[in-house]
Amino acid sequence: MKIEEARAHLLAIIPQMNEKTQEAITTVLGEPKTEIPKVEYVDEKHVSFKGHLYRRDSSGHYSRTEYLHKTIYEEGQKCIIPKGYEIHHIDFDPSNNELRNLEMLTKSEHQKKHHQQERVERICPACGKTFMARVRKRSIQSFCSQNCSRRFNRSKLVEGYQEKRQEAGEISKNCVVCGKPIKSHKWNPHKKYCSHACAQKAFRQRNGRKYYYRIAKCEFCGKEFKTRSDNKTKCCSKSCAAKLRHLKSKNK
Repeated sequence: MKIEEARAHLLAIIPQMNEKTQEAITTVLGEPKTEIPKVEYVDEKHVSFKGHLYRRDSSGHYSRTEYLHKTIYEEGQKCIIPKGYEIHHIDFDPSNNELRNLEMLTKSEHQKKHHQQERVERICPACGKTFMARVRKRSIQSFCSQNCSRRFNRSKLVEGYQEKRQEAGEISKNCVVCGKPIKSHKWNPHKKYCSHACAQKAFRQRNGRKYYYRIAKCEFCGKEFKTRSDNKTKCCSKSCAAKLRHLKSKNK
């Protein structure tokens, strides 16, 4: 085990010991670094630490290849966080990454701390269920789950898209291939076809690919079936094709 990992294990166990043992271990380990590089705030979503840019995610934590609070704790306590341990924000504010606000806990202890956090009863705007929302310094939990938040945001996007279509207005046109009336919008005036089939037909006409339907005979069952002239199918269905392949492999 490395010295940094051993130090981290001792730091995690210290709160469970007596006062005398705590004092003895802290004197052996020494005080953590007081002078560590400051976190520089670039804008609302980005901060800079030791020349590296960290971005704020949806949970409020700053991350790059690793979370910012983990790197600050390792830098300040001169240790490497061992497996099974996590860094907890004492004031439950993920944007406050000061060394005095960070402590190392086991995964179960960390989950218990967050479970005991102050909660308020709220109604989910997506599904309408009542749930106990977590209270943070800057915000309160809005949705009961991630699925609800995604569904709600998606519906908002669709509403905005429909509003744009209504504001833009409609243009009446006819399909270039079949002549059926189609509705196009001012912000999308290049619509020419009423369906995907008409678009394919126009593509074939442009490239000189003309075809007709022919009646062919199935090589396995002998039934007649309709297929395109450019199609080289020998059987009327996939099951007949599989049986024919099986017969040919047997004869070989």
